[in-house]
Amino acid sequence: TNSPEALEQFSRQPDTFDLVIADVIMPDLTGMELAEAVMKRRPGVPVILCSGFVDPEKAKRAMEMGIKDFIRKPFGVREFSETIRRVLSE
Repeated sequence: TNSPEALEQFSRQPDTFDLVIADVIMPDLTGMELAEAVMKRRPGVPVILCSGFVDPEKAKRAMEMGIKDFIRKPFGVREFSETIRRVLSE
């Protein structure tokens, strides 16, 4: 229900997660902070960030730190599922 709880769940059993999807703007931990924390606990875990606005500089930094993809809101089920499929097949 919130980013600290999500990180706690991930930290307990990081190998049970195939993918992490987070919004860029969240209370407590931002999507970038959550992504960074989960990738420290399990390097290589695929992460997709969602946002209504993607700042090119932040996107570049995110890709450099290992974020697999950004998806811009609003998005439909098809675009969402294609993004997930693409990221998981890499």
